Amino acid sequence: MDDATFTAEKQCLSSSGPVRFVNGGTEFVGQGLELFFGPPPTQPNGTPIKSVSSVRLYAGPSGALIVDLGDRSENRDESVAPMLASHGLLDVLAEIAARTGTRIAVDATVKSGSVATPPAGADVKTALETVLADTPYAFRQVDREAYLVYRPISVTFRGDDLRRAIQDIAEKAGVIIVCDPNISGEVYADLQDVPLETALDILLAGSPIVVDKTPECYRITDRAKPSMASAQEKVDAVQVQARFMLLDNALVEALQRGYPIEGVPPEDANALHAIGAELWARRTPLLEPGQVDLLLRAIRRSRDCKALAAPCVTVVDAKPAAFSLTEELDYVSGYRQASDGTQEPVPERGARTVGVTFEITPHLLDDRDDIRLQFKAELNSLIEMHQALYQGRYEYDVPSFETVTIQSEIVVPDGHAALIQGHKVHSLDGTEPSADKPARDLFILIRPQKTTVAPPSPASFGLNDRRPGDAGMGALRP
Repeated sequence: MDDATFTAEKQCLSSSGPVRFVNGGTEFVGQGLELFFGPPPTQPNGTPIKSVSSVRLYAGPSGALIVDLGDRSENRDESVAPMLASHGLLDVLAEIAARTGTRIAVDATVKSGSVATPPAGADVKTALETVLADTPYAFRQVDREAYLVYRPISVTFRGDDLRRAIQDIAEKAGVIIVCDPNISGEVYADLQDVPLETALDILLAGSPIVVDKTPECYRITDRAKPSMASAQEKVDAVQVQARFMLLDNALVEALQRGYPIEGVPPEDANALHAIGAELWARRTPLLEPGQVDLLLRAIRRSRDCKALAAPCVTVVDAKPAAFSLTEELDYVSGYRQASDGTQEPVPERGARTVGVTFEITPHLLDDRDDIRLQFKAELNSLIEMHQALYQGRYEYDVPSFETVTIQSEIVVPDGHAALIQGHKVHSLDGTEPSADKPARDLFILIRPQKTTVAPPSPASFGLNDRRPGDAGMGALRP
């Protein structure tokens, strides 16, 4: 046991070693303690205790100093956690992981700082909520017994420059991101409280751009760019851009029925009505570059329409390319009786991926300036979330999901775009449908363009290969 020192001048009992503080029916475990018996310090960093019947000091079985203030009822509900010396955040998270038998990972945005230790005996979620309450960090459950602590990032991009968007995320995350000079493009994304690597994954989804984590920074490079050694070796390829868009009923009806479109001049509206006529006839419209620009401007002017991600990828002829715009929906799916005989049941958690996945295979046609596209889209959306009760007391979720699959083939002139109408959805982020959030039509705008690239090289290490605990995640050992 470390020594406990009493300073008469300050009327303070202090110890720098391990401490177990017993205050009535509550216990706290920490490192270091200052207990003032006289007037508080000029700038107190603790909580006053109303009265003390006795003070007992003794060594516990583990060698920790135990401070017992007696069992006075007026002390029983006082929070004494702030009186314990603050610990480093990473150390506290490691202690929580060891005590609860869980894995707790941190990403590169989490910096070490002083936090208060959580109440003794708290479950992992209560402990994390307590520790992170006064920090810029949040946590989410990534597996049955694994959690990720991160700095949440919220930002919206509406056709922003890709390089500028990456630097905006770097500033919000407090990390250094170095971009390859060859990287270019525009971004449509709505990020809400996501971790850094999820944000980068969404921005770069489906593209040949990869992210590598070094001890100093993140490096973002385009693996599709040929090296100087292979500059002369070129193969036929197709650059495919996929734009995901949500269109409200008003705009779709105006397009199909030839109604005026708010903010669009009559001459431009006629070109948009030609697109709507194809949709009305249940055909896939083929848009020239000018029509694509008109449609995107009309979507941006509408408050109820939304342009989502616009990933771009270059693939070799007849090779598939995959795009995704998904999110993991986590919910309480039920309860089970605890194995230790306690009365409180243990919640069971369920998870489901919601959003859209899109796979497309382009084929260059001989002696024609056309590209044949084979595509398959799968949309998984939350229809309804019911609540039920376990033993009449404990609420859990009963979700209803819908899966829609679209599969087809179309020939598109080089540089033109195909407008594929999907399905009505309320959202792609797993939020529950509501009366004030009407369903909108999902459209996917596919634009293939002929190009040449160097022969494919082995894939670089990318974001999808990372898991909590791998390099770049900064994981704590359980």
